[in-house]
Amino acid sequence: MDKIGFWNIRGLNNSEKQKKVNLFMHNSQAGLFGLLETKVKRDKAERAALNLCNGPWAVMGDFNCILHRDKRIGIPVTMSEIRKFKQCVEECTLQDMKSSRSFFTWNNKQGGADRVYSRIDRVLVNNEWILALPDSEVYYRNKGTFDHCPAIISWAGDQKKQYIFRYFNMWSLTPDYEEKVKQGWKTTKKGTKMYELVGKLNSLKSKLRQLNRERFRQIEKQTDQIQEELMQCQQRLQQMPLNQHLQEEEASLIRKYKRLKEARNQYRDGCNC
Repeated sequence: MDKIGFWNIRGLNNSEKQKKVNLFMHNSQAGLFGLLETKVKRDKAERAALNLCNGPWAVMGDFNCILHRDKRIGIPVTMSEIRKFKQCVEECTLQDMKSSRSFFTWNNKQGGADRVYSRIDRVLVNNEWILALPDSEVYYRNKGTFDHCPAIISWAGDQKKQYIFRYFNMWSLTPDYEEKVKQGWKTTKKGTKMYELVGKLNSLKSKLRQLNRERFRQIEKQTDQIQEELMQCQQRLQQMPLNQHLQEEEASLIRKYKRLKEARNQYRDGCNC
């Protein structure tokens, strides 16, 4: 399942609305779809919040409240009306999921100066969700004849098959390590602070994997080769023990061999995790 949908629908007992909803759910191909109840008692909501897991989770629906002043036009927004909702979101360390399409998810369908638009339908996620599904996004579709926009949450279906990323200290031994890190960290993705951070981390992982392929793919072979060169150099030193050039070559090969051996051991330890 790589899609979830939700929709706050008023008057769902209307047969025509039922047909439209069924058609939309069929076309959206969502694995799970929620048709929302408009009112939930406070005590029930608090019990639900207490039972939420510590892993990735999302809260979605019509909150009947906005988070920021720019999320409504037509009626002035006061801080007093958004204070409690904003406090709740901050206490739960939630943030808006990245979204696209319709910015305002509800309007009162009045005419002229009486028209009000607001963003009261939203998807809030915690940091664990963003780290687990960094590409997840909510699409707010056009509302049609309804009051609220339907929403579809989607993410890449193969994210759970991704390989675990492991950092190897041996990478820092290469001359171009710092430059690779700088290149990866320069990447910018517009969105929430956590989304931007995840984007930088993903870019950095890509650069470090590239470094691994370029420098350490043949780590076993390189280590054996330097070891063999060291043995040959020391063998020649047996014949010419006072040769300064051979002494310098030996010292250089010893440094290279130690560095490669350390990198190889780190690589082996990482593979055995």
